[in-house]
Amino acid sequence: MSIDRLVRMSVKIAVCGLLTACGGSGFTSGGQDVPSAYQRAVLASQGTQNAARPNASSCSQLERHAKLKPTETTIRFPADCGVTGDIRIPAVTNLQSPPQSMSLCENASPIDSIGEHRGCTRSESDANCQQAKSTFWYQTLTLRGEGPGETSFAERTFPVKFTSSTFIVAGEVYGLCVVDEQLETIIQDDFVSGRAVAPNSDTIKLKIALPASYDSSFPNYDALDLFFESKPNS
Repeated sequence: MSIDRLVRMSVKIAVCGLLTACGGSGFTSGGQDVPSAYQRAVLASQGTQNAARPNASSCSQLERHAKLKPTETTIRFPADCGVTGDIRIPAVTNLQSPPQSMSLCENASPIDSIGEHRGCTRSESDANCQQAKSTFWYQTLTLRGEGPGETSFAERTFPVKFTSSTFIVAGEVYGLCVVDEQLETIIQDDFVSGRAVAPNSDTIKLKIALPASYDSSFPNYDALDLFFESKPNS
């Protein structure tokens, strides 16, 4: 991990100690930010299928838990609101005993940690993402290991496949905005970097890319908040 990342984490911990229950974070919880953007029923763009996306209230907050391995691990999305797909986690090069694991939580609304699910830590806000108002799917990916430390991966990229006949439509492009929960920092915004992609039928293929400063490692008990966004392909 880079010195800059360590410094930022130390500053956050120091500031947190001065605030009551760390309640003074610069980010507001995702569930309290621009609610109209989260609960809307969005119609497909002109010239595409004229089907409304499911209302967020009809979708469930679901989770999936997977142990990591010295070979690539695939975490498949729980079936929810007609969405299927997976995230491929690279091989772990410093596997512990018992092994580290990943908890995936997903919903069509911001993750709110109702019921204290194992993988459902409350997500940060996506307000600073370029296409925040178009966010249509939310996931948290939490890394769990034995005690403090980091998990190192063979690669920095985590391929993501997302399939839905209602959320994915022709005529739009799609991308991820990724927030590191521990640092409360956007580490990836596909619309800023120009990496948004067009769908192949009702499927999009994206990837989480850890910045070079992470050295292909990620702290245990940190989480990545994934915001799936879209905009018309102009």
